[in-house]
Amino acid sequence: MGNSIQFPCVNLEIGATKKIVDIDVVKEESHLYLILIDLTKHYNESQHLVQEKNEYTISKHKLAYERGLSFVKEEFKNKKAQICSQRFWSIF
Repeated sequence: MGNSIQFPCVNLEIGATKKIVDIDVVKEESHLYLILIDLTKHYNESQHLVQEKNEYTISKHKLAYERGLSFVKEEFKNKKAQICSQRFWSIF
């Protein structure tokens, strides 16, 4: 088999028809082949699973960000309290 390039999950609209296809471009010797594989049903059926996975991933990253931010805020608050305490005691 020669060189090939794949383009997965390509949305095509031809007239009123909408399809989701995988496209393979294959070069064999002096010939170029364009292969369209109609995976509309597969992609439509798996869309809700992909959406759930994306939402879970976003939630996980948001939670990690919020935890990190909370840690930094607490660290800043403690550092600020420590500086204020040092200034207060340096007066005496």
